[in-house]
Amino acid sequence: MFTGAELKDWVLIVAGNIFIVILVVRAISHYAKREWGELITNLLIAVFIAWIVYSNSTFIAFLRWAAEKITGGQSASASGMDGAHTGVQALADSAPHVMALLAAGVI
Repeated sequence: MFTGAELKDWVLIVAGNIFIVILVVRAISHYAKREWGELITNLLIAVFIAWIVYSNSTFIAFLRWAAEKITGGQSASASGMDGAHTGVQALADSAPHVMALLAAGVI
């Protein structure tokens, strides 16, 4: 049965490699022009994208950890709301971007 996991991995790797190649070309250009701030920024972005592409499970785990820290990691009942909503779901009620992250399974 086709689940699409292989296709997703292939697309992530191809897109990530293209993006990293673009960043390397830009980094070489910034090095040649002696634009050190832009060079360091491009290198940091390349490391970040490599983390997303080649180790996406740890990146997703980090996003979940960060979301837990942002929301306090506690249920909404502890903050005075009814116990039916968690902290993330309470945010999703007021912020559509959090609901999109919930629907995508990131949080």
